[in-house]
Amino acid sequence: IPASRGMGIGSLILSGILEEAKRRGVERIDLLVDSRNFVARRLYSVHGFQVEDTRPIYLHLPNR
Repeated sequence: IPASRGMGIGSLILSGILEEAKRRGVERIDLLVDSRNFVARRLYSVHGFQVEDTRPIYLHLPNR
């Protein structure tokens, strides 16, 4: 929700997830993020995630 952006909510949630993953011994977390989602990409980058690979995603919509 645009009105909620910039308040640190995403960072708080992601930090909690990363802390729990570390506590459980998780060594790697992979994400699939739409390349056009600049807000999400920035959030993940700030938390140390790096682009490792890019892939085209094809969406098939049935005829309506």
